[in-house]
Amino acid sequence: MMVKSREQENGKAEGQVRKKEGKKRKGGEVVGLDTSSAVVGAGSADKGKKKKKAKLTIWEKYELHKQFVKEMKDEAEKVEAEEEEAQAVAKAAAEDSGEAKDEEARAAPVARQPDYAPDAAKNLEESKSKKTPVLPWMRVPITIEGGLGTHLEEVRGLDPRLMQALQTNGMVELFPVQAALWNLTAGGHSRLHDVCLCAPTGSGKTLAYAIPMAQSLSRYWTRRLRGLILAPTRDLAQQVFDVFCQLAPAVGLSCGLMAGKDTIKAEAAMLVREDGSSGVDILIATPGRLMSHIQSTEGFTLHDVQFLVVDEADRLLRQSYHEWLPTVLESTPPRPDLRAAELADSESGVLKMIVSATLTQDPSKIERLQLHCPRFIAVSAQDYRYKLPRELQEHKVMCEGAEKPLVLVALLNQLVNESTVVFTASVEATHRLWLMLDSFTELRNRAVEYSSHVSGVQRQASLSAFRNGQSKILVASDAMTRGMDVAGITAVVNYDTPVYSKTYVHRAGRTARAGRQGKVFTLLRYEDMRHFKSMLRKADNTFVRDYVVEAEYVDTLRPQLEGVLDQVKSRMAAEASGQTSMSVDVGAIKQIVKRQAEKNLYNLGYK
Repeated sequence: MMVKSREQENGKAEGQVRKKEGKKRKGGEVVGLDTSSAVVGAGSADKGKKKKKAKLTIWEKYELHKQFVKEMKDEAEKVEAEEEEAQAVAKAAAEDSGEAKDEEARAAPVARQPDYAPDAAKNLEESKSKKTPVLPWMRVPITIEGGLGTHLEEVRGLDPRLMQALQTNGMVELFPVQAALWNLTAGGHSRLHDVCLCAPTGSGKTLAYAIPMAQSLSRYWTRRLRGLILAPTRDLAQQVFDVFCQLAPAVGLSCGLMAGKDTIKAEAAMLVREDGSSGVDILIATPGRLMSHIQSTEGFTLHDVQFLVVDEADRLLRQSYHEWLPTVLESTPPRPDLRAAELADSESGVLKMIVSATLTQDPSKIERLQLHCPRFIAVSAQDYRYKLPRELQEHKVMCEGAEKPLVLVALLNQLVNESTVVFTASVEATHRLWLMLDSFTELRNRAVEYSSHVSGVQRQASLSAFRNGQSKILVASDAMTRGMDVAGITAVVNYDTPVYSKTYVHRAGRTARAGRQGKVFTLLRYEDMRHFKSMLRKADNTFVRDYVVEAEYVDTLRPQLEGVLDQVKSRMAAEASGQTSMSVDVGAIKQIVKRQAEKNLYNLGYK
């Protein structure tokens, strides 16, 4: 023990000596060495100074960035090709195993498990585990600070007319995401950077781009279309249109909706006046309807567009929507050449704002948008998982598959006084579930259906009844998950477990909006639990509370189930034969049509 302690003391002493010698070394002088060593040190210092003086020009930086983006794009395409190849191999192996299983089943009556291809499955998992490259400017986002927003009177440069319009609609402050976009765009006056915005559902993304757009376009008046917002669905386009109608008239701007709710001829009359000028300053449209007018409406042009917003961008960038993108980008004003000396002060070209709660970061998709010096606004710089509202409470309800209808009815009975949205996996499932709930005595006339199975007028009537509290339950397909904002929703129920984490985020985002509390319940079969946990990891969440419904109440519902299923079958058979079993509130429909007509007349300048 004595020898060991002496060695430690000697080592400690030597370490202190080395530390003292290290402190004596500064700049080019090295104490304890000859003069030639000192000269070498000074030379290396001068060399370092020369390196600092050499700077890259803006064009060289741009070329390096362009080269890096190309490398990232090639890498993404390579990963995608490997995934497709692995999936093809796995599929072929699964088909071979399925054929072998069929032959064995015919030869022997004993059922066997299929033979899997471990190599193909392993390759598929490895390909999926590879992360898609992320563009450099998306790696360091502008983070949205949580907490309280910015009071309207403290927002620099906000037009008093816009402030009054916001206060009239109950706003007293800008939410953090709205303040972040306002500051980045200098209230809509700066177009130096295109913007990608990824923020949780209900955080105020629509007003985040609506306020600076209205502020900028109100500086001068001209009969030209200067603002274009694209939305994936009619209902979301209608909602965005309603938001702009609250702001635009206050600063002398007109808005138009082009989402297939009117005829092509009526929309063309709204878009182009008799003298050839534009009938609206700001246009909200769906891609399909926009393409129709670009190709067929005489005088309609996007040459003067200053703002282009792509709402729910991850959905609009899917393969089925790609046709609109090249046409719109070619029709809008181009950005100036980067070599231009006046680039820093230029305001020409279109400012693009790309918005979604689950924004893709795939370089191959982002590059299609041709963004100019983009900036990325996100909730956190730590990771890129999807974010859920902090006020959201998540629950899971475990049950057998055959018990799900009864468990759902029992759960809705416990949420009897709360506005609840029930999501299913498809349009057909939505209709069947609505018929089933309407057949239960406890829920009769309490639920309404919202899906493409019913007409647009019926959907609006259902949504109106749900909003004003006449109906407490809205059975919906995933068409409602994208951006729809219905005030007062306190609970969301996933009757069918979502397959993708994006779907879960958008479903849950119908509640806990704008800082309000909300709950989401997911009905899970025991075999779905593993997939559900892995899906939640992408949503930055691995813990969901268990929720237990009243077993006694479930038992009281069992005698009704068989009769309810018979009613559903008979009603669906009647619908198939041409008879309808869905009652519609005619008065509510008339009110909706009247309000829409008044809005159209107002926007056209007739009222």
